[in-house]
Amino acid sequence: MDSTLGFAHFVSQADGIAKGILLIMLVMSVTTWYLIFTKSLRNLVTRNKSRSFLRMFWEKAEHDDKNPNAAFHHRKTFEKMTLRKQQKVDLETYRKFYDFRDQQFKVLDLLKDIFIRE
Repeated sequence: MDSTLGFAHFVSQADGIAKGILLIMLVMSVTTWYLIFTKSLRNLVTRNKSRSFLRMFWEKAEHDDKNPNAAFHHRKTFEKMTLRKQQKVDLETYRKFYDFRDQQFKVLDLLKDIFIRE
């Protein structure tokens, strides 16, 4: 069984207009992928640069520091770890207060039920 159908057969049977359209589509496809790749790479680089800048910019300084440029000092590794640990503790404290609040509402509902029954 001789298979004469395929892309090579299509190109060999195509006239000049069809070959021109195929060439234009190929060039446009390559150009589109080039733009997608370069813009993605540029966005990745820009995002990394902005993250590092924002980390430096928003570092907190001591409130009693007399240095006007203290907000821009580089943090030491131990200081960064301490801040991360403090954030974790703050989140745990918030969760505990939230659970405590839920328990208070349950107790209040229970007391209301008891008051209504008596």
